[in-house]
Amino acid sequence: MYLGPTDPAPAGISSILIDEATLASLVAKASAGTKITYYVGHLAHDRCPASQVLDLAACRALSAVANRALRFADAGWAHLLQRRLGPDCWAYILVVRTRSRPRAPGRAPVRSGIPAQQLH
Repeated sequence: MYLGPTDPAPAGISSILIDEATLASLVAKASAGTKITYYVGHLAHDRCPASQVLDLAACRALSAVANRALRFADAGWAHLLQRRLGPDCWAYILVVRTRSRPRAPGRAPVRSGIPAQQLH
């Protein structure tokens, strides 16, 4: 499944496609392999207010979305990809990963079929 624009913005056009809350909601509901395009432009440059690509409120919103995407990746919930669309323009894509089932509290991980307590 793909969630995002069917025709990305042309090169040189910046566009915040979704806000942080929408990104979190989409990731929570998405199945593994779902692709969510959350920004089109040059993220590292555009999120800086000094670049004057976006106004201050939009820079803050973009930073919130980008930071949330990074937290999802750090937590193992997503992969982050970039697709070059043209000079100084990329589509920033979050791909939802398969979520492993959480372990029951107090249970040690099992390696090679042997409980962790017996490995020592």
